[in-house]
Amino acid sequence: MRNLWLKLSLLYVFCALAALSLGQDLTAADKQWIRLFDGKGLTGWKASENEKTFSVEDGMIVADGPRSHLFYVGPVEDHDFANFELRADVMTMPRANSGIYFHTAYQQRGWPRKGYEVQINNTYRGGPGYRELKKTGSLYSVRNVFASCAKDNEWFTVHIIVQGRRIQVPIDGKPVVDYIEPDDPVRRRDGAAAKLSHGTFALQGHDPGSKVYFKNIYVKPLSDARLPEDPRTPEQIELQKRITSYHAADMPLIDYHVHLKGGLTLQEALQKSRQVGITYGIAENCGLGFKVVDDEGLKRFLDKLEGMPAFKAMQVVAKMARKGKPWHS
Repeated sequence: MRNLWLKLSLLYVFCALAALSLGQDLTAADKQWIRLFDGKGLTGWKASENEKTFSVEDGMIVADGPRSHLFYVGPVEDHDFANFELRADVMTMPRANSGIYFHTAYQQRGWPRKGYEVQINNTYRGGPGYRELKKTGSLYSVRNVFASCAKDNEWFTVHIIVQGRRIQVPIDGKPVVDYIEPDDPVRRRDGAAAKLSHGTFALQGHDPGSKVYFKNIYVKPLSDARLPEDPRTPEQIELQKRITSYHAADMPLIDYHVHLKGGLTLQEALQKSRQVGITYGIAENCGLGFKVVDDEGLKRFLDKLEGMPAFKAMQVVAKMARKGKPWHS
């Protein structure tokens, strides 16, 4: 009997851990997480302009139809959040575009004018006269990411952390954006008032061709204590403002030629990428005398970058036939 109880106890622990790993019940691990969507209906949520764009199916919120935004208007924190963590599991259909807004406020029509948007877009390319390059995890027009770290038809977790003047966005636990808002941020003239303040959340239904699923939506309110003053030098702040101005103008900022050499690790390169706001292409040297000399080595390198917010690249190094001088291609 004792062995049976031991087996049952281990089975219970295993099932609980499995449920947590799938994001099914964060409250079981941390009581500070609060569920915003009960999986049954849209109580506590209010849709704008085209209400039928949002529905509930099998415990999921489905966004499918003309432009509309689903705002949280429920009782948690009186739907007014300043510092918080938000988590939501998301699945996109091919060519879907969507987003999650925070520090926003309900409005009946149009794109939300208040707050930040975290982009959800793995394969959407835009419409007539406009090409959309900003991928999942981007802090829209503030810190754009141009390499998708998630896939259509698969669940991924969007995690948004706001504390003081700092905004962090991990996707599936991998950091994508790490942004510190300056005192007078640069913003696009025709965009939302993307500035840290307080407000609610909203899920985006972008257009009739964008079908997106949301589930396991949780929030963890954080202390209102602000972080220390901006730790960067005035020169660093001005450089970041200049970079943000390019993002606001929809100008892609990409460095395709970043090598992991001289002691530089992949994690250090990705950290630099998200801090400065430039998407990197991580390149590996391939050829005689280098780590990658065959297909298996190349596959290991590409697998290491799988799911990372970076482009995959390789540089072939060989010997010229006559002069024996190295060349690059």
